Amino acid sequence: MRHPEPLNLPVMLDPGSRTPYREQLERQIRGAIRGGALEPGDRLPSTRVFAEVLGISRSVTLAAFDDLLRSGVLESRPGSGTYVAGPAAPAHGGPRPGSPAAEPGRGAPAAAQRDRAPREAPRRLVPVAEPRRARPVTDLRPGQSSLGSFPVRAWRSVCHQASHRPTPPAEFVATGSAELRREICRYLRGSRGLVCSPEEVIVTWSAEHAVDVLARSVLPPGTVVAVEEPGPIRLDRSLTGRGARLFPVPADELGVLPEELPGDAACAVLSPRHQMPLGGTLPMARRLAAVRWRRRTGAVLVEVDDGAEFGQNGTPMPALYSLDPDGRTVYVGSFEGLFAPELRLGYLVAGRWPAGAVRRLLDETGESVPALVQSTMTELLRSGQAARHVRRTGARIRAARRVIGEVVADRLPSVRLLGTGAGAHAVLRLPDGADDVALAARLRSAGVRVATLADYHRLPGPRRTGLVIGYAHLDEHALRAALATIAGVIATGER
Repeated sequence: MRHPEPLNLPVMLDPGSRTPYREQLERQIRGAIRGGALEPGDRLPSTRVFAEVLGISRSVTLAAFDDLLRSGVLESRPGSGTYVAGPAAPAHGGPRPGSPAAEPGRGAPAAAQRDRAPREAPRRLVPVAEPRRARPVTDLRPGQSSLGSFPVRAWRSVCHQASHRPTPPAEFVATGSAELRREICRYLRGSRGLVCSPEEVIVTWSAEHAVDVLARSVLPPGTVVAVEEPGPIRLDRSLTGRGARLFPVPADELGVLPEELPGDAACAVLSPRHQMPLGGTLPMARRLAAVRWRRRTGAVLVEVDDGAEFGQNGTPMPALYSLDPDGRTVYVGSFEGLFAPELRLGYLVAGRWPAGAVRRLLDETGESVPALVQSTMTELLRSGQAARHVRRTGARIRAARRVIGEVVADRLPSVRLLGTGAGAHAVLRLPDGADDVALAARLRSAGVRVATLADYHRLPGPRRTGLVIGYAHLDEHALRAALATIAGVIATGER
């Protein structure tokens, strides 16, 4: 007999919560049982299905199920699956409880009743065969891995070469090898028009790590830091973890509003090249206004250029770093957007005062990127293979933007498309009053995961609504299919 089909449970995890995903999942399953959505004997989806649909590690779902099994809320039936504890329909088509054949002494042989084993105690969960294929999930949230386009052959080749040419100890310092810092300068000059010297470059684990070491080096605890609202909340922890107090400053479709920057802030963190999430490129007048604010207040200006590697339309605007004659603007970038999030390698470019403070901190703590990773990236940049990868990927991303534009124009007349001037994410701006969080939940049930503008807001109250989608990791077929699902779900909600 076939096993009962898994239930389609409306479980939603909150990535912004401090409660671990394991505990969130466990609580929601308990709540579903208390509320009657799950009844004794109901079969749950497998840990693999939960992990795929929710976009989390399977080890998390296994741990949550194990807790529920140990507490007796769930029971595991080997070869069948995991069930809510209590009376249940038999897994293999036997008689139902209460039927004549199931009553002691009525229809069942005495020997079978004597040999019936006692019910097993809940055991630790082990993976079981899937009864049916889970609905495929397309993840359109920004920052997804694009390993499908990662230049694996080039990386393997230069990594092999680098492993046979170790960096001399004199060349390898906590702030990065001299060779890599020279190549980063060449890369920034060619791709950003930013002129700097190797002494101004410091290699870090990531953009977040760059902001973290900067905060530890030059920002006293309690410092007021201006941040964009909405903005890249993933950087907040690097600041608040060091005792900073965040001051959200409004940003529109072109970027931050510099006239709203507070006079008492000692630092501002801005993303002028491709604002996250709205996608705007900060106009020249606003860039100059931001630098004037920095000079007037004596603050530190942190310019984050992370994730905007591909296909900016027209000539790049000058970096804030290049516009500040005082050397108190810090430029932060990483190679994660260039290759894949799994490549943990970032950098900052800073003038004498910030760079000296950061250098002293890294010398003391030894938080250096492994020499082999640095050597490999050095060779990718020096050999031109990184530039070739940018050209190939840039062409694919520009084609993806055209697809998104076509679908929005043809099938989503109520949606405004924002943020396609650079980078690899865009915003589907919904009409005022729309519930983007509820729409994202419906899309998740339909097999498409998206971010919302709500994910990037820190302040309560009225806000813009929209879906934030990343597309660098998708081929055209998968992108069109996901956009068709989005269009269908939006159209259903509008009827």
